[in-house]
Amino acid sequence: MNTLLRLALAATLVPTALACSGGDSTTGTSSTASTGLPKEKKLSAITDAEAQAACAAATRPFSASEEKNFSCNTGGVFAVALSGAKTDADAQKACKAAFDECIAKPYTPDVNDCTKEKVPTNFKNCDALVSEYDACYAEQVAALRSTFASASYCSSIKLTQPDEKPGPACAALEQKCPDILNDSNP
Repeated sequence: MNTLLRLALAATLVPTALACSGGDSTTGTSSTASTGLPKEKKLSAITDAEAQAACAAATRPFSASEEKNFSCNTGGVFAVALSGAKTDADAQKACKAAFDECIAKPYTPDVNDCTKEKVPTNFKNCDALVSEYDACYAEQVAALRSTFASASYCSSIKLTQPDEKPGPACAALEQKCPDILNDSNP
């Protein structure tokens, strides 16, 4: 069950980071998540002003329905963690009940105050390039789109979820800058 709780806690950090990624202003979605910062710049050289500009220029990478599903699935995972479920079927039922309750309510996306954006501490000593970070970021958005942004996520939930392994872009980024993904990002 700790895996589910960790997943839920991690999922609550992702929307803030995702809200500050590049996207298509006409659809509100992005095929390629990006910070919009110069690709050859080192992460250690990003300033707070650049982090604020990246946030302000960004469009959310998910559609409104995907974002709502993401939020409601996160609530479903918390419900499972708190439910005391003993079987996968009980976990799926608790998740689905919380998801259905959430999805029935109106949803208003959070609005980011980009004036408060700061460069994450773990970027300060990271010599990876923005392009490497953007590749990892796009990989994370794609993974979230295929799981948490789906209305059917609760039907696949299990009490013992395998630990998620990073994709190749994120593994390469973490190799250069250990723990870079353990902080909220610009």
